[in-house]
Amino acid sequence: MHGPAVTSIAVGENCGVAPDANVYYIGLSYKDKNGQADLKYIAETINHILEKNDHMENPIRAISISLGFMLGDNIEGIQEWYDAIERAKTIDIVWMDSPENFNRIRMK
Repeated sequence: MHGPAVTSIAVGENCGVAPDANVYYIGLSYKDKNGQADLKYIAETINHILEKNDHMENPIRAISISLGFMLGDNIEGIQEWYDAIERAKTIDIVWMDSPENFNRIRMK
């Protein structure tokens, strides 16, 4: 539940570093119906954003994900996650995540 707090630091009117930026806030679960982490849901959402981005008046230039856990190779959907991130990076969208996840993604 720290996504709204992170968002306010980034674009909040009184304390944000980019108060004039537009925010598209998407809240979704990264767990399947059995409660197991499955990153394909987030990957699908990222891909949907990227498909719509070219047609938006104010396109998205940065994506920040607050997962609350560290990525591991045994998590379902991990490859879809990496592929979506790489796709975002190829169209110059800045990617932000927890430091450990960011370093793992950068090394791939």
